[in-house]
Amino acid sequence: PRLRQPGGRFASLYDLCAEADLKRITPSVLELLNRAGALSSFGSRAQVAAEIPVAVEYGRRAQADRSRGQASLFGGPGIATPVRLPAGAAEWSLREVLAAELACLGCYLSGHPVDEYRAVAGRRATPGVSSANLGEHAGREVTVACSVSSVRQRADRRGETMAFLTVGDQVGSIDAVVFSRVYGDAGGDLSPGSVVFLRGKVDASRERPSIVVSQVVPAARADEVLGSEVRVALPAGRPVEATMAALTEVLRRHPGKLAVVVEVVTSTGVRADVRLGDKVKVATSEKLSADLRVITS
Repeated sequence: PRLRQPGGRFASLYDLCAEADLKRITPSVLELLNRAGALSSFGSRAQVAAEIPVAVEYGRRAQADRSRGQASLFGGPGIATPVRLPAGAAEWSLREVLAAELACLGCYLSGHPVDEYRAVAGRRATPGVSSANLGEHAGREVTVACSVSSVRQRADRRGETMAFLTVGDQVGSIDAVVFSRVYGDAGGDLSPGSVVFLRGKVDASRERPSIVVSQVVPAARADEVLGSEVRVALPAGRPVEATMAALTEVLRRHPGKLAVVVEVVTSTGVRADVRLGDKVKVATSEKLSADLRVITS
């Protein structure tokens, strides 16, 4: 049965709980709906998750009052004071949001895990290769940035573990096979939800093309493993000297072996590459990427 006339809306999660059959719309159902993003009109996922227990209790009391013919002292459903997140409580990260959507829906709605590594993919993935045109690159060695959707392990003829993968990019899905000699070293990086760069040869001998994987690289290490330098583009219009000083301080907190090239834009609009010396070399990591986003955003 409908809880609202066509075109109507619930004013809040409390309003929904006051009207819904709470024997069917249980807290577990509401949690699943929230993880899938279906309750986003009521607030962020973190906010709604915090409100569900209180809203359900509010709904039970409101329905009990109605069944007894009593009016709510607060003026009716829908105006209860929202629960506030505790001080310091974090909203869900995009990664948590995407993981919840995948678990509930089998797909992503709010973005794609590879989006976080778009810049790295631009430097390290094979240009022009995606799930949409993989078959056009038959026999070619390619590198693709992708998220792991599923891993199916099998024993090969020698009894060693190999794996068949389904991975996804922003366009669609790709099948990949990882033989035991590669899987033995890289299996720990191939769990559902992880973002990796796969290097291998495209096999188009079957109806659905696949990649025979020769190397698996965690996305956070793609620059380090697949390249010899890290490139940083400074936003135009920033004071170059001050921004370079802040950037150098950040880079020195992540020492490693990769050279750093900084792209700057002069006051006349000319772009120039500045290669930092041997004293400023870095190791890539998610923390470095986050620190650099603060400088470059």
